[in-house]
Amino acid sequence: MENTFTYIIRSAQKELSTQNTNDCTIRLGGLPQKYRWFEATVSALHVSTNNTVFTTATFELRTDGLNIINGYDTYHNMLNSVAFASLNSTYPQGPYKFKFENTNGKSIRFQLYDDNGALLTSNYNSAGVANFNRSWILVLNLVGVE
Repeated sequence: MENTFTYIIRSAQKELSTQNTNDCTIRLGGLPQKYRWFEATVSALHVSTNNTVFTTATFELRTDGLNIINGYDTYHNMLNSVAFASLNSTYPQGPYKFKFENTNGKSIRFQLYDDNGALLTSNYNSAGVANFNRSWILVLNLVGVE
């Protein structure tokens, strides 16, 4: 098997149907066991914005448990951000890379934040503000490292 491949993570595969997609766990499967690490390049983060009103223009997807090993963040020093997207496409996804430990078969917590660092909320058809619970899709290009 070649060590370069595309890996797609979808919020629709959340482990518990009662979880909102702004804070959910997803079991990552299908990653080749022979690699100890993966170098990831984010290809895209797609966030469903259909019929939704937001008070933010940017989205940030963070993880808990992915064990990113080659980066830091001014927010708690640990790099937990895996992708960024914008509502109006004014901030196209640039080259964003990180290296993480092989997490095949593990449940990873994903959280979607707004540009103020709060869990993403939205106004569904003027029904009031609620936790975001629409689909998101993360597309990664991975290189396996033994």
